[in-house]
Amino acid sequence: MLAVVGMGGIGKTTLVKKLYHEIHADFKKSSFLENVKENNIVEVKKKIIMDLCDSELEDPTTYLRCFQECWAKMKVLVVIDDVKETQIIELLGEDIDGIKRSENGSRLIMTGRNWKDFQNVILKDGKFQMDGLNEQQAMELFSWKAFRQPTPPHDFASITNEVVDACQGLPLSLEVTGSWLFTKRNPQEWKEGLSLLKNAKPFGGDCIENDKLWGRLKISYIDLAYEEREMFLDIACFFSEYNSKFERGVTVQKALQIWKVPSQYSSMSSLQNLMDRSFVKVNDKGNLVMHDQLRDMGRRIVKEASNHKYREQSRIWDKEEAKEVLFNETVTSNIQAIWLPENLQLPEEV
Repeated sequence: MLAVVGMGGIGKTTLVKKLYHEIHADFKKSSFLENVKENNIVEVKKKIIMDLCDSELEDPTTYLRCFQECWAKMKVLVVIDDVKETQIIELLGEDIDGIKRSENGSRLIMTGRNWKDFQNVILKDGKFQMDGLNEQQAMELFSWKAFRQPTPPHDFASITNEVVDACQGLPLSLEVTGSWLFTKRNPQEWKEGLSLLKNAKPFGGDCIENDKLWGRLKISYIDLAYEEREMFLDIACFFSEYNSKFERGVTVQKALQIWKVPSQYSSMSSLQNLMDRSFVKVNDKGNLVMHDQLRDMGRRIVKEASNHKYREQSRIWDKEEAKEVLFNETVTSNIQAIWLPENLQLPEEV
C-alpha cells in the first residue's frame, strides 16, 4: 500500500495516472478511481466492482465481500485518487490488515492532501511525500506555456526566474500563470504581472496553502473577458467531469448548446481561450474537465460574491441547498442556474 501525499495542484493525480498506465497491464484486473472525495461513494463502489469483478453491484451492502473476494483471488491494481479517511474505511473495510497481507502481488495506491488521513491505515514507509518541481523542471514547464519553447528568450530570462519562483514549483500555478503571460509580450506587462503574483493575498481569508494558490490563480481569472469568466464558473459548478452533475459528463458540443451567448462562434472562441489559458481541458471522452483546485476556486468565487448566502448565489450545485431554495420559494433574481437532483418532485408553482 502506498499513499502519495501533497498539497493540491502539485501533480499527485498526474503522477499516479502515469504510473497506472505504465503498469496496469501487469495485473489481472485494475481500477482507477479519480477524485473520490467529490463523488458519490455508492457510485465509486459500483465502479470498482465492475472494474475488478466484471459484475454489477446490485446491493451496496455486499460491496465489501465482493471487493475482498476479488482482491484475494486475483492480482489487481487499485488506484484511489483524492480520498479522505472515512472513505478509505468504507472502501477497504475495517480489516485493512487483510489488504496489507495480500500475497498475490495486488497493489493499492492512494492520493490525498493530508497524511493524517492515511497514518492509521498505512505504515510511514508507505508514504510518498510530493514536493514542488525543482528549479529546472519548473522553468521548463513554465517556458513551454509562456513561450512555447523549453527555455525563455534571453531578454525575458531574468523576470522569468522571478515569476517561476513566485509560483513555488506548483505545476498548476506554473501552467495557468505561463498561459496567462503568453498573451503578454510587453516587458512592462510582465513586471505588473510579477507584482500581482508576489502580492497575491490568500483568497478566502486563511493563510493556508490552498488559499495562497487560489490567490495566484485568481489573477489569471480576473484577466478573462466577462463571458469567459461566466463560462469558467459554469464549468466549475456544474460541467467539469470531476464533479459533473450530468451522468456522463458534458461534451464541448453539449456545453455550447447550453450557453446563451450571442453566437455559437463566440461561445467556441471563449471556450477555446479558457483551454488556451489552462483553465479547462477536454479529456479522451470529449468531456470538459477542470483541475479540482480550479473548480474549488470557482465555487469559492460564487460563494464570496453572495457573502456565503446560498440563496443569493448565482449558481447552486448542492442538492440540499437546491431543495431548500425551490421548496421554500426563496428563488432570487441573482440565481442563474440550479442543479436539480434526480427524481426531485418540484412544487407545482415552481
